[in-house]
Amino acid sequence: MSLVVFVTISITWWRGAWNLLDYYVFPTHRALRALVLTLAGMTFNVLGFLCYPSLLRWSRRITCRRESYVFGTVKRLVLLLRMLASVAHWTGVWDAVDGAFCGEEATSDCSFDYSSLGTITC
Repeated sequence: MSLVVFVTISITWWRGAWNLLDYYVFPTHRALRALVLTLAGMTFNVLGFLCYPSLLRWSRRITCRRESYVFGTVKRLVLLLRMLASVAHWTGVWDAVDGAFCGEEATSDCSFDYSSLGTITC
């Protein structure tokens, strides 16, 4: 039961974040959106990875105990930002592949098969 709930929530969050990025980040310029989202996603994921230990030490120093409100808030905020960065990175790469193989105005009826891309790259 928990697997069904977790998977449903994860997919819903992922798709909602993807749609918001498509709507707000350069909605009319697919190539520019792909570049910006890929670079932003990669940058924020690396920064999150590098800064996470320092943020946790800082939040522990302020509160002096692990179970505090500040520690939990900082931990969850960093997780949320890294999740959004991962969605941004994936969206940017997906838009770049769509633009390269299906043209600037790619739609869902594009004839490119994404499984063949995995075969080609391997």
